[in-house]
Amino acid sequence: SVKHELKEKYPTISSFESSSYFLLEVIRLLKPGGVLSYILPESILNIKTHRDIRKIILENTNILKIERAGKIFTNVFTNVIRLDIKKKANTRFEENQTADNKFTVKQKRFFNNTDFIFDIDLSDKDAGIIEKVFSRKHTTLKNQADWALGIVTGNNKKFLLSNKFASSEEIYTGKEIKKYSLEKARFFIKFEPEKYQQVAPINKYRADEKLIYKFISNKLIFAYDNRQRLTLNSANILIPKISNTPVKFILALFNSSLYNFIYQKKFNSIKILKGNLEQLPVPMLSKKEQDKIIELVNSAIKGNNNNMIIDNLIFNLFKISEKEKIYIMNNLK
Repeated sequence: SVKHELKEKYPTISSFESSSYFLLEVIRLLKPGGVLSYILPESILNIKTHRDIRKIILENTNILKIERAGKIFTNVFTNVIRLDIKKKANTRFEENQTADNKFTVKQKRFFNNTDFIFDIDLSDKDAGIIEKVFSRKHTTLKNQADWALGIVTGNNKKFLLSNKFASSEEIYTGKEIKKYSLEKARFFIKFEPEKYQQVAPINKYRADEKLIYKFISNKLIFAYDNRQRLTLNSANILIPKISNTPVKFILALFNSSLYNFIYQKKFNSIKILKGNLEQLPVPMLSKKEQDKIIELVNSAIKGNNNNMIIDNLIFNLFKISEKEKIYIMNNLK
C-alpha cells in the first residue's frame, strides 16, 4: 500500500501529512547553510499530529523566522505561517527570530516543549511567568480525569425542541456556557441515544458532578454541573479525578485570568483541546487553602461575580507580583 511505502521510505514521519514529506525532502536537498522559506498551515506550530516534522526541523535546521500570514489563499480558510529555516552546519542551536519580528527566543525552548510545540506567542517575560506557575509542586489531569464529547445528533432540526415537553429535558450548547454556571437552556431533547450519530457513555453525562466547557473558544470558559445535564458537541465534559482536589477548585483555576493567560500564550488555539488541558498544572494545596477558594466558587455558581477576588487568590498562590498581574490582564485576549 502507499502508506506502507511511505513508512518504509520516511520512517521518521508518522503523520502521513503530505506537507511533512515535502519539507523533509527539501531539508535533505539543502546544503549546510542553505536557506528555505516555506508557507505552511498554522497547525504546524502546535497540533500534536505535526510533532514529527517539528522535531526534524529543530534537529536539522536553525529557524530564522516564523511569521503569521493569516488567510492569504482564495477559498482556503486556514491561517498560514511563513517559516524561514537554514540548514545546520553543526548541531549548535542559534537564536531564532519569530512572531512577526516581535521578539527573539531560543530555539532550544521549542525543543524542550511537550511535542516540540513552536509557542511563538511566548516572549521571555511570558515564559518567566509561566515557569513560576509550573515550578510550584503540582499534578495534572493526565490519566486523572474522564472526558466526553457532547452529543452529535446527526440532525439537530429533527431532534432539538424549542419547548419542553413531557419526557424531554434540557440540552446545552457552547452558547449557554458562562464562567461557573450555565445560562437557561435554549433547546430540549427526548434523550434516545440509540438514534444519534455519536454519544459518549451515558454515565459521563449523568456524573454526580462535572465541568462543562466551551469547545470552540480562545478562552477557557468552564461551568459546574451537578444536575446530570446533557450537552451538544459544542459543549464538552471534564470529570476531574485527582485525589484530595475538589472539582470546584479546578473550576476556579481554569476560569481564572492566570490560567487563561497560560492557555492563550502556550497554545494559541481557537479550540479548547483535551491534550492542552492535560498539560495545565493543578497545584497541591491544603484543604484550608482550597476551602477559601471553593466558598467563593459556590457563590459564583449562584450568580455572584467573584471573578476578581478568585483571580487575586490564584495570583497569590503562585506569588505573581502586582507588575506581573497588570501585564497578564493587559495581554489577555
